[in-house]
Amino acid sequence: MKPQDAVDLYIQWLDKRNMAHTTKDGASRVLARFVQYCRMHKIRDVRNVTEKTLLDYHGHVKRLKRKDGRVYNLNYQNTHVMHARLLFRMLYDRKLVLGDITTDLPPLKEPDHLPKNILSKDEVMALLQQPFITTPLGFRDRTMFEVIYSCGLRSSELCNLTLYDVDVSARMVKVRKGKGRKDRVIPIGKVACGYLAEYIESVRPVLLGERKSDMLFLTGRGGRVFKQDLWRLIKLYCRTAGLPDTTTVHSLRHSCATEMLKGGASLRHVQELLGHTNITTTQIYTRVVPADLQKAHQRSAPSERRKQIEDVAFDNDGCRWESPRRSKKAGKKKKKQ
Repeated sequence: MKPQDAVDLYIQWLDKRNMAHTTKDGASRVLARFVQYCRMHKIRDVRNVTEKTLLDYHGHVKRLKRKDGRVYNLNYQNTHVMHARLLFRMLYDRKLVLGDITTDLPPLKEPDHLPKNILSKDEVMALLQQPFITTPLGFRDRTMFEVIYSCGLRSSELCNLTLYDVDVSARMVKVRKGKGRKDRVIPIGKVACGYLAEYIESVRPVLLGERKSDMLFLTGRGGRVFKQDLWRLIKLYCRTAGLPDTTTVHSLRHSCATEMLKGGASLRHVQELLGHTNITTTQIYTRVVPADLQKAHQRSAPSERRKQIEDVAFDNDGCRWESPRRSKKAGKKKKKQ
């Protein structure tokens, strides 16, 4: 089987596992580099790929450089190598290759970094207050930001919401076909729900006009809002709010997760809210909290609040220390004597 045919089969396998289009497109792009690598080394059949081939390919990816001359980050490298490994694991499971050459490969080194672009409470408020809520589009923008910040939604999940996914009275939002095409039902905060109820009742009909659409968030012409529209709006309001240019829609999702952990939410609840398959993904946010935890500890810990009544000095000269075991042995010796 040719490398390109194996890649096509792998993409079909991802599709059967209900992977998102972005995941499949990304896998197709990175595996195109692997196909090119096989062509460079005159590997015309995937059965000729060995464990050493994959190790050499890993080294090749590490040496790749961007246009500015810097090497790619660890996430980029891991994505290339991970899909190459999964490709051959899938081929082995389908009996298309004789052995699993990925068994003894070393584990990929996970990147050691915190989530980027996390906004503080003041920065989030500065962003939320930028849209002019006296206009239909401004009110829509404020509502979208409030919902993302309250529910921790991804941009694609927000744009895919319909009228039937929102229960204002129960203050619940149903996310259909999120990452991995998994559905989940999550609560929405009181403030965000207030904006959402007003938007549905008063603002959305103005944007919809005479058209028909089930989509929740609409453009000025009554069409659905896409991720690119959301990205453009965030950049616009970040400039007016004086926030860093690196701020993205995902910044509100990150901020939602960290604020929930600071407020005492369990890691499992935050995982369910964000829709993470693996809890280790959620655990990254716990590394942002310790600084705030230290401040709270200094404010409220009993040892910090206790007033020092007297200075206690340890009398080293008058100290007598004997372990219970030694004292028992000494007592037995005395009895024998």
